[in-house]
Amino acid sequence: MLTEAELWGLFETTGAVLKGHFLLSSGLHSPVYIQCAKLLQHPALAARVAGLLAEQAEDLGKIDAV
Repeated sequence: MLTEAELWGLFETTGAVLKGHFLLSSGLHSPVYIQCAKLLQHPALAARVAGLLAEQAEDLGKIDAV
């Protein structure tokens, strides 16, 4: 399982972490934006992140539909 620091490192390593001033579609402002497409350009790393998400989803119990 990835730690939060390792996960953040994966996003930074792939250039997915953008810093600056961002106006989000919600109207909120953020100093950081995660461009997930940058991570997805690296299938092995994306698979690790997907595995982490799957592990966390298991903790939610049975999900009938989304």
